[in-house]
Amino acid sequence: MKKFVVDFIKRGIMFSVLGPVIMAAIYIVLEGHDVVHSVTVHELAQGIFSSAVMAFIAAGISVIYNVEKIGLGQASLIQAAVLYFDYLLVYLMNGWIPGNGKSILIYTIIFVFVFMIIWVMIYLLIRASIKKMNEKIKV
Repeated sequence: MKKFVVDFIKRGIMFSVLGPVIMAAIYIVLEGHDVVHSVTVHELAQGIFSSAVMAFIAAGISVIYNVEKIGLGQASLIQAAVLYFDYLLVYLMNGWIPGNGKSILIYTIIFVFVFMIIWVMIYLLIRASIKKMNEKIKV
């Protein structure tokens, strides 16, 4: 368990610097859709800190795949649930999406779709890499 926590923290710290980049991208998209034209210092600071925490958790939870007692399916569901609530809470807290049922449903559909696409892409890339390694071993 100690290794899990240490690895979670290491990965989280490495990627939490992406928080401001994530926040900037979100504000650019919001401005492009005429949702936001300016932000207060408080909104900016809250966005930076919360998106850094969001990136920390998102990167850290990837260590779940290193837990030997958890299968790939369970690890994927745990990661998906943590990411879903991590992103949703930050988006709601910062007002990046409205807190109504319709907006949360749209967010949920997009999240599930994107998570599945990314997961399948990574799975196929890893499987192809393993196949290449196995072929080299046979030679």
